[in-house]
Amino acid sequence: MEHLPSGFGLTATHLNTAAAELPFPLHLPTEQAASWHGQLGVGALHLTLHLRDVPLATQRARGLLLALHGHVYGHTPASLLEIYEQQGLSALLSLEGHFTLLLIDVRRELVAVLTDLVGSHKVYRAVSGASLHLDTDLRTLMAVPALRGRALDAAGLGSALASGHMVSGLTPYQGVSSLGRASVHALRPGSPAPVLSRQQFWDDAYTPDPSRFVTRAQQAERRAELSTLLVQAVQRRLVGPDVPTLSLSAGHDARTILGVLGGALGVKEGRAFSYALGRPLAGSDAALSSGLAAHYGYRFRLMPSYQGDLMQTLWQNARWGQGVTNFCDEADAWSALATQPVGQLWVGEHNFGYADPLPLHTQEDVLDRLGLRSWNQLGWLSPMLESGVQSRLMGAWQETLEQVTGSVAHLPSLQDQLDTLYAEQRLQYMLLPWRQHFAARAVRGGLVLNPLLDGDVMRFMRRVPGEWRLGKRLFRETAAGLFPELYQLPFATRGAYEADWAREIARQRGPLLEWLRETSSPLDGWLPPTVLARLIGGQQAGVSRSRALLKSARQALKPWRRTRVALTVMGPLRRVAHPVSQETLLMRALTLRAALQLTERQADRAEEFRSDAVPH
Repeated sequence: MEHLPSGFGLTATHLNTAAAELPFPLHLPTEQAASWHGQLGVGALHLTLHLRDVPLATQRARGLLLALHGHVYGHTPASLLEIYEQQGLSALLSLEGHFTLLLIDVRRELVAVLTDLVGSHKVYRAVSGASLHLDTDLRTLMAVPALRGRALDAAGLGSALASGHMVSGLTPYQGVSSLGRASVHALRPGSPAPVLSRQQFWDDAYTPDPSRFVTRAQQAERRAELSTLLVQAVQRRLVGPDVPTLSLSAGHDARTILGVLGGALGVKEGRAFSYALGRPLAGSDAALSSGLAAHYGYRFRLMPSYQGDLMQTLWQNARWGQGVTNFCDEADAWSALATQPVGQLWVGEHNFGYADPLPLHTQEDVLDRLGLRSWNQLGWLSPMLESGVQSRLMGAWQETLEQVTGSVAHLPSLQDQLDTLYAEQRLQYMLLPWRQHFAARAVRGGLVLNPLLDGDVMRFMRRVPGEWRLGKRLFRETAAGLFPELYQLPFATRGAYEADWAREIARQRGPLLEWLRETSSPLDGWLPPTVLARLIGGQQAGVSRSRALLKSARQALKPWRRTRVALTVMGPLRRVAHPVSQETLLMRALTLRAALQLTERQADRAEEFRSDAVPH
């Protein structure tokens, strides 16, 4: 079954006389997962609080409440509240885990949301009139009566269509955004509505110390230091009795986690899986990962990435992704995993440096590595849109990209800009939302473990010079030294789990066109069904497969292309930014259309429930 995550929401307004007399909710449990809806006054603020099966700790006499959305390693809500009482808020800033905390302290008139180092768990914010609204679930937030019918946001739509996901905390809705990572967001009185003040406790700036990497002995010391940190990062996440389940690929990252679990820490029992489309192709992750798992005697299984029902895959992406995640090709695999007894899932996101070692020449190269495409790469779509819509989308998205590049323009090297934006943009807004919206829903309790994003590891990497981050050099050398036998096993040269979406659209165009004809969506005013129908009608089998074969050929030629002969004959390597394909745009747009429909339906159902609850 699908494991729905817990969460919380609140609406804050300014205190009135009646709210000032609201007592602290005495019937709340002291520590357990709780669902509760009620009101309380905190200083000059009046809060309407919604707790949805969220782990909780309270100190009723002191007016303290701490709700934990996610996990903090080695701590319960009660121990976290004790740390706060004894050492203050600053003591919570170095916690290891993936979480968002809600802290209410009536005596100190404090209402704060604490986000973790990498922004793994989103909290969404919106203002309506004199009210500030927060919620860990976007669809629940948009069902708030004051937010129903909120207009769509040109920058958010441009982000979704051009790059596939929401950058910089954007959402599809005007004035609705996610809170930034590594911060304390405190509610304060404001006009007309309460406001959030943000205090960041993590500085992304790289302060490399090249003097620590000069000699071979020093380089060996750095590898040994990183080795220790990697083992410690995995060890501190080994909590509870559940058997570790690893999302395994035949690259460097998951391979290293596997090595630490099965080799360095001697974890005897483990499970691993990869996803595949049909029979695994030679050299693919799915074909090679079973050998990695077998090296430590871990059970391994293949999960089908796509079962052949395009509408089901689109709706699954819409239900779970809520219009803020990149399209998930393997959504069917995560749905299947949700039927398995998985208690903890290990994944391999990292911040060791960008894997592609090609040189950077411009900020456009930086954006391209991050998957942030300019609107020009959707140039073929522009003539199909109304001129006003086209100019709004292009202008808003271009302004967003300029803000992204401007945020790192002060950094001296393009390498530092890329690695900084990798954490700020790609990790926070593309990769980790996949984990929260798909992986966490497939795991009992939502326990998704990301040891390579450990705080100590990330602090260490901030002092590593760019040349040692290029192509993940330091990490790769470290991991290969830790597990030489594991690193002798073949590496994947392809993923090979993505379906030929052009073929699938052509094969199942009937249900798609019927859906466009028979239903409406808030997206229709921006991207009309007639435009989508025209694109659907133009899809044909083999287009995506041809691109995949071309990509595989380029991968196979990479080693030769980097030889001295090839560089002399063909010149220096440059990464070419390719246009967004029609089938890619369609998958993004159709998923977004469905997600907006679902959000609208949930808001309608919530309104019907409220109407039924009112006596007539």
